Amino acid sequence: AVAMVLVTGLALLRIDTNAIMTGIFLALEMVVIVVIAAAGFAHPTQHLSVFLHPTGVAHGQLVSFGIGAVVAAVAIAMQSVNGYDAAIAFAEETKGSAKTVGKAVLLSCLLAIVLELAAFLGAAVGTPDLKSFLTSGTPLTYVVEQRFGHAAGTAIAVGAVIAFLNACLAITLQFARVLWASGRDGIWPGPVSRGLAKVLPSTQAPWVATLVVGFFAVILCFESSLVAVVTFVSVLAVALYIFVGVAAAVSRLRDRVTVRPFRMPIWPVWPTVAVAGSIAALTQQTHRDLLIVGGLFAAGLLYYALYLRRRGGPIAQPAQPARDDSSELDGTAAV
Repeated sequence: AVAMVLVTGLALLRIDTNAIMTGIFLALEMVVIVVIAAAGFAHPTQHLSVFLHPTGVAHGQLVSFGIGAVVAAVAIAMQSVNGYDAAIAFAEETKGSAKTVGKAVLLSCLLAIVLELAAFLGAAVGTPDLKSFLTSGTPLTYVVEQRFGHAAGTAIAVGAVIAFLNACLAITLQFARVLWASGRDGIWPGPVSRGLAKVLPSTQAPWVATLVVGFFAVILCFESSLVAVVTFVSVLAVALYIFVGVAAAVSRLRDRVTVRPFRMPIWPVWPTVAVAGSIAALTQQTHRDLLIVGGLFAAGLLYYALYLRRRGGPIAQPAQPARDDSSELDGTAAV
């Protein structure tokens, strides 16, 4: 909760200042990943077969798991690399061709998968005790501590805390801009939309939207648990993948004339795989998480049907002219 208060304050600074901070934090995170991977791969003790036969701990013993458990874990695995789409939320504050936004999304996704796999595979291969690794509260730092000592493990734990703060800052910046855009486009009743659309003249940060996101994040810190957060957010992310895949298909089939700054390669493989895989993962999730996520989407649908649609849809603000051409976006002009 204290961290979220700090993050909310930082999110009120200029976006370029925040970009520099997240870049510095990201460099520290890369050091953590390299150390974890090196700790494992430098002293391999586990056979690669451990990755071919899913293993976990039940009742204090190592046991094998079936395909159902693997599919259920896909949701959490997908959530662990989720966030690469944040480039889209910052599109209006990105100078240059809009095509670079699509490239940034794909590059961020690929880098996240490669780097996280490097750390995880290295730690799993190099753990001296697979059971202790799986039951440890922080399995990745456990491997570093076993190889390089307690001081190194503590240093990596500090790096993990920095990574946590960096993720919170990036997500707060992203969600605040999505909420601000909803106010700018008149999604809510007049006074609410006008309030959410306010920006600080000095930093051009969406201060009302940022404070709203930070406020509810702090409250939820006291009203939730780590397991609930991980499973709920994972189900939410997978559900969003389904909607994004469907939206991509509908957009390409219905609207064939719009000039798109970035076209999805080998269409329609990706949305098909995304929708099918996400549906399979959702079938293995808990009823509680499915009901909560379903309730959120149902509430949104009701809000649209009973309010937005009757009103005639969003009341969008006039778009600002691009600086150089229609594909370029400037955050200053947009705000």
